[in-house]
Amino acid sequence: MDKEKFYTLRTVLETQKPVLVEDTDKFPYWVKIPETSWIKSHLMIPILHEEEILGVISFDSDKPYAFSQEDVKKIYPIIPIIGIALENAKLYEKLTQELVEKTNIEEKLRKSFYQAIKMASDVIEIKDPYTSGHQKKVAQISTIIGKTLDLSYERIRALTIGALLHDIGKIAIPSEILNKPSKLTSLEKKLVSLHSQIGYDLVKKVEILKDIAPIILQHHERLDGSGYPLGLKGEEIRLEARIIAVADVVEAMTSHRPYRPAFPVEVALKEIENNKGILYDPDVVDAFLISLKKGRIRL
Repeated sequence: MDKEKFYTLRTVLETQKPVLVEDTDKFPYWVKIPETSWIKSHLMIPILHEEEILGVISFDSDKPYAFSQEDVKKIYPIIPIIGIALENAKLYEKLTQELVEKTNIEEKLRKSFYQAIKMASDVIEIKDPYTSGHQKKVAQISTIIGKTLDLSYERIRALTIGALLHDIGKIAIPSEILNKPSKLTSLEKKLVSLHSQIGYDLVKKVEILKDIAPIILQHHERLDGSGYPLGLKGEEIRLEARIIAVADVVEAMTSHRPYRPAFPVEVALKEIENNKGILYDPDVVDAFLISLKKGRIRL
């Protein structure tokens, strides 16, 4: 961990309260290092559930006084949603083991589990309004592709949950970067690319989701090895991740972003068709195009 953040992390863990550094140049415990010299203001907030810290979320900005106590008041009520979602998922696993014979209770818990997953997905959309609904749309497209490929119920279930949570790691990326209206710098691109690993590290800690975590990790991998974070190729990439990759690209290209207007559907289709078998799984691309032609998918 960066030396300058160790003090704020320790303070958050000890006090269970947010730590706000409005100007790092005036903060006596802030030690500058090259990788983080751009940080001028810093906010760290604990994720609490029943007075227990499950983790922390850090926000950084290249401008001093980018965050204020008003921001803390606005953001802080949203943070427990993550804790509730993860705790509900663990609760679901525990109770279904104990009450496996009670069908009605099991069904209610299953619904609560999916509600918790959707709630965690909503957290990202609250932070990044320009991608509002993105994860749900990607999940819808991915599920239809999975059914077209005749995947089993269990694989479609994992695919849907993985798609709903594929961008959960963006909770750790500063909003200034996610919503930047201009081209990202190389450092900013590197920070954004960390969201796959961050999402994996977060989700793998939940027992019931540990088999889904690799899908989140791999959704930006590409067939030719040009993706990230591991540079996997071909069959090294889970099929569910290859499906989400196609759904993610098409949905993102045909949606408005702060740095560009939405591309026409034809441009998105040309992207996946031209790179079929190169970046994207050919069977997945075919399944997508068939579903689109039959009206199962609408863009």
